[in-house]
Amino acid sequence: MNIHGIIEALEAVAIIALLLISTKLYRLAFKDQLTDLWNSRYLYKKGQGLIDSWAKKNLLACVFFIDLDNLGLINNAFSHDVGDLALKKIADTLINLFSKKQLIARRSGDEFIIVTNFSSFKSLLTAEISLKAKLSDMQIEWHEKGIPKSQNISATYGLIWGSAKMETFSQLMDNADRMMLHDKKLRTQKKAGA
Repeated sequence: MNIHGIIEALEAVAIIALLLISTKLYRLAFKDQLTDLWNSRYLYKKGQGLIDSWAKKNLLACVFFIDLDNLGLINNAFSHDVGDLALKKIADTLINLFSKKQLIARRSGDEFIIVTNFSSFKSLLTAEISLKAKLSDMQIEWHEKGIPKSQNISATYGLIWGSAKMETFSQLMDNADRMMLHDKKLRTQKKAGA
């Protein structure tokens, strides 16, 4: 091999190394380390672009704002490791319910966001019914000192949808957050009255 062949080989190795480093940095910048979902930075970077592309296709833009119920109590009663199991369970549930084409992100702490679209109101309602059923009936399991343990967990969600032509990503996020808080308040009042 002559000197030019060696230089070309070294350049190829350098390019591959840079691509690997770039991919690793991208994952570190935009993926949540615990759940492997997209993180808040990615959510806000891509959200409006998705809404804009759906507007051109006359699709219903939809944001689900999901909040894990009682994460603080789970952390305090069992441990933060068990709380992490609960967060991973929510993430896995969302991944199994929604297509990888949808934007599923862990916004912060115990909050998750799904940014998606539907071609009809009927398909949106079908997705909401499935989500509601799954979020109200989840269980995490672990071992403590060799003894199997389990805990039921649930999450509250807010859902907002609208014409992608008329709603911005920020508007959808704010409205979905308000809907989730309203639902959480109603569930708390219902439990207090029961």
